[in-house]
Amino acid sequence: IFRFLFSFTTSWLGQSVVKDLRVSVFNKVLNLNLSQFDKTPIGTLTTRTINDIESINDIFSDGLIPIIADLLSIISILFVMFWVDWKLALISLAPFPILLIATYVFKESVNRSFIKVRNAVAALNAFVQEHLTGIQVVQAFAAEDREHRKFRAINKDHRNANIKAIFAYSVFFPVVEIVLAVSTGLLVWWGATRALALPEAEAAAMAGKMIAFILYLNLLFRPLRFIADKFNVLQMGMVASERVFK
Repeated sequence: IFRFLFSFTTSWLGQSVVKDLRVSVFNKVLNLNLSQFDKTPIGTLTTRTINDIESINDIFSDGLIPIIADLLSIISILFVMFWVDWKLALISLAPFPILLIATYVFKESVNRSFIKVRNAVAALNAFVQEHLTGIQVVQAFAAEDREHRKFRAINKDHRNANIKAIFAYSVFFPVVEIVLAVSTGLLVWWGATRALALPEAEAAAMAGKMIAFILYLNLLFRPLRFIADKFNVLQMGMVASERVFK
């Protein structure tokens, strides 16, 4: 029931924001000076009124609120780990600085890529809209081949911008898996070393802690993977919102 309420409410919130924003943006467009239309391609205004605002909807339905939920899960798991055994927690979390550095580099790389993606989408929309509107002029001057070559170049830029974002994800997710593997290895090594020096009953308790901590680590890294995936949506939405408010 709560999962249903969560999904429905976040989507309803996103759609409500989109409706109000789209009306406001269109009203702004209607009241722009005519000189603004001479300087700004119609396709760019169309992109900001439709595509960019739709990306803002994704912030609410798939980005911001789910990320907050995942962060709360991470905080809860960390609290339990330190409460159960703070030494095991510190050992198993030792590789975390690597993950923090990788996350920062990933965030900066994806942000740059998404700015290029949104600009490329606007350029595609503007080019198609202008050429379909002025198709009589294009055909009158027999410029089909020349304009086709221009479109291929713009479309190639759009593809390259998306590939750069994909490359960042392709590097980041293996880094997360490697950090998890190193954390698990450190946990098993340190726990086994301690267990060998303990009496049998205490060694059995240590083994139980180690199994619990392996499960904790997996629970900890699962929302981290989801956050990285949702960060894609959030970044795209933030870039789109900058364009809309501009």
